[in-house]
Amino acid sequence: MTLSEMIKQKCPSLYGNKAYFRPVWWLPGGNLQTVWCVIAELFFRDEIPYQRQLLRTADGGTLSLDVYPPFVSRDDPTPILFILHGLTGSTQESYIRATVKDVIRPREQGGAGIRVVSMNFRGCDVDTPVTTPRLYHAGETDDTRTALLWLSNTYPEAPLFGCAFSMGACTMACYLGQEGEDTPLKGAICISNPFNWVTSTHFIENGGFLCKYVYGPILADALLAVFKNNRYAFETDKRLDLKDIYSKRYVTIRWFDDRVTAPLNKFRDAWDYYTQASSYQWIPGIKIPHLTLHSEDDPMVAPRNLPHKEIENSSHVVMASTHAGGHVAWFTDKESRWFTIPTKEWVLALLDVSGYHSFQMNGAVLVALAFNRSTPPPNGLYLRYR
Repeated sequence: MTLSEMIKQKCPSLYGNKAYFRPVWWLPGGNLQTVWCVIAELFFRDEIPYQRQLLRTADGGTLSLDVYPPFVSRDDPTPILFILHGLTGSTQESYIRATVKDVIRPREQGGAGIRVVSMNFRGCDVDTPVTTPRLYHAGETDDTRTALLWLSNTYPEAPLFGCAFSMGACTMACYLGQEGEDTPLKGAICISNPFNWVTSTHFIENGGFLCKYVYGPILADALLAVFKNNRYAFETDKRLDLKDIYSKRYVTIRWFDDRVTAPLNKFRDAWDYYTQASSYQWIPGIKIPHLTLHSEDDPMVAPRNLPHKEIENSSHVVMASTHAGGHVAWFTDKESRWFTIPTKEWVLALLDVSGYHSFQMNGAVLVALAFNRSTPPPNGLYLRYR
């Protein structure tokens, strides 16, 4: 079976007359979809009662993994979906909660019957101490590698799959490209991956009004807050100009990365960081079935960010692109989100296909879906072949 044949047979949200996304009528554009992610948190926050697992890393750092439903035994064969959150998020982000609630339900109830393990990046969870002078960045894959190795060794009977959002999607793609066939993951799905941090940052700094004066400042302030919340780990760090950092109330993303991310991680400056951390360059190394979802009206990812050429030349990566949906949004009503459907289908399809790596990886490598039409196109999507 080729990857494209698997999609046609087992992923109706990506192929056929059910392959369409219709945004809720009062959120018609990418900005409204994206902003609603924040507004909905004020009214519809139902936190997941995770089981917390702490891991000590090789450098002395502390990772927190949030598990739901809780583990029962080491030989539990329930498949695991390993999730990475976005830039300044946590395991309680609305897009993660939507995913968890949808995939943990039994198959007979429309779910996937799987367990979720979601990792908090260092410094993002207020209850997890920062035990070394180190935070996280988009291209930092050691913590992801550590968590997955622990899961695969501790629960060897449970098939592992990856799911990641926004910055976490970039981290996941970098990790997959670095590991190739050596990853314990059987497949992965990345949602709203920026792919290229150079063009993405330039787009946020020089884009429309909301990019320059809403999205950019909010993300920058959140980054600064993460650092200040964990200042105790950096009080004697000579790599940083702490007086300058603590004196600022309003900063830009690039300002923060120049003064914090770059020196903490041995980058020359922010642009060097953005160049090295961009995940599009790792696409050729991905050697497991990998689906990436993108919305063409994503207000934080420039259209030129999409690595069409790299994906077309990849034997293992499929991209589904919708006309609408915003950034990690895709709302079909006040809470429900469309991306959870292809996430379930992708994992279940890989579970149902024996051997996991038995695909002839020469099928469709780019999927373009027309989702915001009143009726879906005849074939639901258009496949392009290598």
